Amino acid sequence: MARYTITAQVPKDDQGKAKAGAFATAPYSKFTPRHPSYDPGYWERLECLYKGGKELLENRKLMEVIFPPHRAEHEVIYAERLACAHYLPFAGEIVGNTVMGVFSDPMEVGMEAEKTELPKFYAEFVKDTSRPGKKTECSLREFVAKMLLTALIKRTAWAQVDLPRVEGKFNDALAEEKAGAKDAYLVSIDPENVLDWEVDEDDDLVWAMTRKISSKRTSPDDDRSSITEEFTVFDREGFQVFEITYTEDKPPEDKDPVKLVDDGDHSFKQVPLKRLELPHGLWAMNKMEPAARALLRDLNSLEWAVRQSLHAELYEYLGSEAGGLLSPVGEAQEDARRAVNQKRGQGHVQLRGKDDRAEYVGPPTEGFDFALKLVEMHRDEMHRVNNQSGVNTDSTASSKQQSAEAKREETASAENLYRETGKFVGEFAKDLIQTVSAGRNEKDVGIVVSGMSKFNKRTTDGHLENALLVQGMAIESPTLDRKLKLDVAKVHLGDILSDEELLIIEQELEDNIDDESFSIPALSPEEEEMKAAMLAGDAAKAKGGAKVEDEDGTWGDDEDDARN
Repeated sequence: MARYTITAQVPKDDQGKAKAGAFATAPYSKFTPRHPSYDPGYWERLECLYKGGKELLENRKLMEVIFPPHRAEHEVIYAERLACAHYLPFAGEIVGNTVMGVFSDPMEVGMEAEKTELPKFYAEFVKDTSRPGKKTECSLREFVAKMLLTALIKRTAWAQVDLPRVEGKFNDALAEEKAGAKDAYLVSIDPENVLDWEVDEDDDLVWAMTRKISSKRTSPDDDRSSITEEFTVFDREGFQVFEITYTEDKPPEDKDPVKLVDDGDHSFKQVPLKRLELPHGLWAMNKMEPAARALLRDLNSLEWAVRQSLHAELYEYLGSEAGGLLSPVGEAQEDARRAVNQKRGQGHVQLRGKDDRAEYVGPPTEGFDFALKLVEMHRDEMHRVNNQSGVNTDSTASSKQQSAEAKREETASAENLYRETGKFVGEFAKDLIQTVSAGRNEKDVGIVVSGMSKFNKRTTDGHLENALLVQGMAIESPTLDRKLKLDVAKVHLGDILSDEELLIIEQELEDNIDDESFSIPALSPEEEEMKAAMLAGDAAKAKGGAKVEDEDGTWGDDEDDARN
């Protein structure tokens, strides 16, 4: 198999011999090219619009791009507008709702063969994908959810599958397993740190280059002026690690040497980096960016104008101090400083001329209503482009409630979004597991990833209305009453109730809603038998003894009705 590595050379002395103890190096220019899709500036903008708060509002360089000064605006006014600016991160809410929506049908990992348990390692891996020895755990579901969050913001999320380095040689796979050398784990890599890569005709990685930047202060006597860049090149057979250290005031030049500090083979037989790349139609923040940027601009323009109107400035229009022969002026009007040399306030009277007047001057307010509608349009557009137009509807008393049909359409649209996104997430999770198997030198162990495909997204207000409607029908069924109230608890309190608490609620409903509280007629022996068969899951027996209500209100067998 062809290798895709960076050629590193050991420095030579004047006689052309390799210098003793010298590292092989490659020029810094080998590490500066970037993939055509590498766009850290735009990713930073999307992430700041997702987060809002300090990350956005205190990023002066970014704010000058997405919140620029007005034409010929004085720098003092612009600085004041920047200081007063704020942002409502609806985009973050929408992205978070999408992640929660996708995983509302939990991701399940199992075996292709039914009633077969996961092998021990994979059962543990699903519970914890973190590096062996790490104090905090991260389940596969949590890891994949974080990857989805990154992909919704930046389109692509990257994960590295790695194996621990264990010294020594092993006689067989069992010894290697006992030593922990096959305990694969996952590491997330920020898209900004995957610099370049190449793929084959099947879109599989041929090689990839990653970067780590650190600025460590090794002791209190040191400072953080020293910067270290570590570049790792992966191909399908092995890896190389290069390193260079420099100071902030003297960045490296293309010709500067970068040391090869580590290299070796790996067991994956593929590049051990995996991508979760969403199509443009599912790239949430990219679709919301124009509306989010417009929301920031127009919301703050509106509030600036409102603030100016609330603090209108007093203008004095003074008549002439010199009257004419036929139009003399009073003594008060002869004072050119009469607008500023008299006390103002309660209990004070000002003397003015008959041609004097004072007015408060502020911006016109005629456009405020339109500006507010524009802001609301930007907000709604962010929800609409992500199939969540019903998530943030107007809650004012004057707003009209959405029709039941419109709500159903929005719910179906959101569920389709979750389902399509779930397909990519499921394939990504499966790819991670298969890469783990490859690194462990195992054939396909028959693991399948399911879930993230069936959703029942109900708005809480509509659900409660339906529950009250059913409750008001006075259906004499304790089972229905228990199930209905349990469902209400799940929908309205599911985010704050644990599985154990839901079980307690279910048991309490079972204990407190008894059959005696409903006027249910006693069942006949045949009906009792049918009920027992249905509870036991004996569908054939239940069907055979089934009774149905005839048109005349009597109960008879299915066969009798078929004959009639």
